[in-house]
Amino acid sequence: MGNNFLNKLVPKRNFHSFVINYHYLKEDQKQGQMKKQKELRNFRNELKKGDKIITTGGIYGKVSEITDQFLTIEVADKWSIDQFLQLPFTIYKGDPNWVCPLLNDIESVFDPKRNNFFSFGKCTRWILVDDQGNTIGRIAAFINNKKAYNESVPTGGCGFYECIADLTASKLLFDQAKSWLKQEGMEAMNGP
Repeated sequence: MGNNFLNKLVPKRNFHSFVINYHYLKEDQKQGQMKKQKELRNFRNELKKGDKIITTGGIYGKVSEITDQFLTIEVADKWSIDQFLQLPFTIYKGDPNWVCPLLNDIESVFDPKRNNFFSFGKCTRWILVDDQGNTIGRIAAFINNKKAYNESVPTGGCGFYECIADLTASKLLFDQAKSWLKQEGMEAMNGP
């Protein structure tokens, strides 16, 4: 009888140890996650316009705008150029009506060596990245000095707009283009 009694106690004690160990492991995991979230919050709080970054998605760029949910990054290198070009493939994936433009043609628009527009104008472009590091939007802004002052007020333009279905994200992109144009002396913006 004593032997049966011990056999019954050992499994319960092992189960109890398992429950306690599981609880401590979960607490450690929870504290680790909380620490990572705090570090990320601190990092985001320390970011400022003009900072050069690498996102978790591998995007290199210069921060143009920061919100709680999004970073607007000026396209300035191979990685951000690739994100700018590839975004429509994500947005229109599965859309049978979407026709992929030639990426080389798009990129030539932004290349001063291949586009004589730059002899009398300028442009820049941005991508919008969410808090998970995913590129979710893009836009470009242009100033054509031959046409900008032919309107009643100096007028620039924007284009190459693509964005997920998110009004806040969309507004951030247009505001970024508007802000850049205003800094460049434009008072109005034509767009898509």
